[in-house]
Amino acid sequence: MLQVDNALAGDEKPDLSTTKKDKTAHGFGLLGMREIAKRYGGSFEVVAANGRFELETVVDFPIPPFPYTAILINPVFPLLPE
Repeated sequence: MLQVDNALAGDEKPDLSTTKKDKTAHGFGLLGMREIAKRYGGSFEVVAANGRFELETVVDFPIPPFPYTAILINPVFPLLPE
């Protein structure tokens, strides 16, 4: 689960698309997150209101078999058990 709550700058568009000049290099973050959540059967909600930005996404990623699981759980010491 990822939950973000932050203040808005005030110059956002209602659909939260990028306000940056180079539209070909910006504005893919929320679309990408939505696609990943959909691909893995998760949820993705974004609300921008009252000067706040709230995002919540839940994704149930498949866990690969050991030893790869240890890397996902403990990236600093991947060979040590939890």
